[in-house]
Amino acid sequence: MVQTASEASATQPTVLDRVVTTRPTPRVERLRKAFLDIKHTVSIERLRIETRVMRETADEPMVTRRAKVVAAVMREMSIDIYPDELFAGYTSLRPLSLNLTGLNILNLSGLRSASDSQDSLVASGLHGLSDEEKRELEEELVPYWHEQPRVRGYGAHYGHNSHDYAKVVKKGFLGIKQEAEDRLARLDPTDPADAAKVPFLEGLAMAMGAAAEVGKRFAARARKLAAAEEDGRRKTELFKIAEVCDWVPANPARTFREALQSYYFAWLAMTWELGNDFAFAQGRVDQHLYP
Repeated sequence: MVQTASEASATQPTVLDRVVTTRPTPRVERLRKAFLDIKHTVSIERLRIETRVMRETADEPMVTRRAKVVAAVMREMSIDIYPDELFAGYTSLRPLSLNLTGLNILNLSGLRSASDSQDSLVASGLHGLSDEEKRELEEELVPYWHEQPRVRGYGAHYGHNSHDYAKVVKKGFLGIKQEAEDRLARLDPTDPADAAKVPFLEGLAMAMGAAAEVGKRFAARARKLAAAEEDGRRKTELFKIAEVCDWVPANPARTFREALQSYYFAWLAMTWELGNDFAFAQGRVDQHLYP
């Protein structure tokens, strides 16, 4: 007797059934639990870097100042790799930690300088900061940004859009840096219109060069962790992370794993630039990574 399609679908598991009933691996369960146990905190690390560079570059064009902030953030932000992770990178000093920045410090609810209010930053619920960091924030960092005019060109838009992560996967940050340097080489220094493009292109090359170094930083961290790791399986995983990060995001991805890590590093670099880690779409990941 011929079995109808409806009868077959009623008795045999569909692809969706098989997917939604797949049990998570022990690693996934551990990662899930670790994530759910994380407490939200804030960090002044990026704000400290940004404020220092902005003070040091007060007489330079804004596009150059911003490029130098990006380069310093890429090279100086604290990094780590946590247990069970196979891909590297967090947007802040700790997982689920908000980076305070020159853009959000004056708008964040509850943040007011002592000169503007009797309320202290210490009482603003800034979880994760030490007493010394709260003092630094209140007495040194926030006052600087209160004193700055809303300089044209320092604003930023975040979220609800998708950036060209695939270009980083395809060319690497060094490839994009080379594009900027090639464009600089073609400029006519006697043409005022071309001369006006120099600060942006120089800043772009500077920022891309620093972004290209992010992988090497994580590779070094992975090897340091591997040297102290007693579990042979985890040691192997850490060495693999190091191998991948040695190559991307500086260079074009050659494998699916390198592409995933490079794609994520591209997103990470953008969030480090602006200081926000929300509302940035990952884009058409399936299409971008299909090759």
